[in-house]
Amino acid sequence: MDCDGNPANGCEQNVLSNPNNCGACGNRCGANASCVAGACVCSAGYGDCNASWADGCEVNLAADPSHCGDCATSCGSSANCIGRSCVCTGWFADCDRSWATGCEANLSTSGTNCGMCGNSCGASAHCATGVCACDTGFGNCNGLWTDGCEITGMPVCTIGATSTVGCGTCQSRTCSATCSWGECDGCTCTSASYCLGGCPAGYHTGSMACLGTACGGCYPVNTAQCDPDCGRSWTTCDAACPDGYHPTVIGCFAGCSTCYGANGRTCELNVGDSFMSCGNTCPTGYRISSSGCTGSCNTCYGANSVICVR
Repeated sequence: MDCDGNPANGCEQNVLSNPNNCGACGNRCGANASCVAGACVCSAGYGDCNASWADGCEVNLAADPSHCGDCATSCGSSANCIGRSCVCTGWFADCDRSWATGCEANLSTSGTNCGMCGNSCGASAHCATGVCACDTGFGNCNGLWTDGCEITGMPVCTIGATSTVGCGTCQSRTCSATCSWGECDGCTCTSASYCLGGCPAGYHTGSMACLGTACGGCYPVNTAQCDPDCGRSWTTCDAACPDGYHPTVIGCFAGCSTCYGANGRTCELNVGDSFMSCGNTCPTGYRISSSGCTGSCNTCYGANSVICVR
């Protein structure tokens, strides 16, 4: 086509392939574009999103969060476009599966999307750096977040003070450092010696010199060391674990005249969705998933046990 109006050089332009005269004289395709069969075409990875060839294919579809992959896709807030795909930044996530709202959930602080989409902390709880935590005065004593922090009246542990309320692991503790509800680490749990015949409520027999009342008088050797039910696990000489705990090791079921750990049982707090328990039963609220116990199971070191699940 004769685009310069000079008959001397004839029809000097090929309007089928010239990006400066594409399809017609003076029709420029602009940046990041070429002329194919008389029509402007964007180069790979670019788009003419404003429908104007004056600035060519002005958008990099591989990196523009307002036009990611194509002209119509906007990544929204807290998102970048990487390799033609929307990608959330930092702690943010697209939990509602819609880029119209961008990455709307902050997994670091969202109580309904804590650490991951759909992970709800429940009532009386909050999300701190992607981890569920109880609000002050509440406790998650069953280890589940589906019902949040279901226990009220949890103590705020004060150094030097004794707490008598809360979960089983928080009862009767004197704190020497700040403690969480599920642990007594950093706390001093006071023990006491009693004549044989049983420890008071909230305590278990940690060690003893004689089982029963046939030992006669109560002297230093014929006593029981009573320890508070404090912590996630502890060893007791008692014939059973208290409510809220299950046995994980059983060295002697009954008839042990002395007990200093080996002839006792280890009691562990009932927390979580599953755990191993000695014997052939599970605590209330749990069911047997599998069993390796046949008969009385008078001793238990892992083999004579059941798996308890909610």
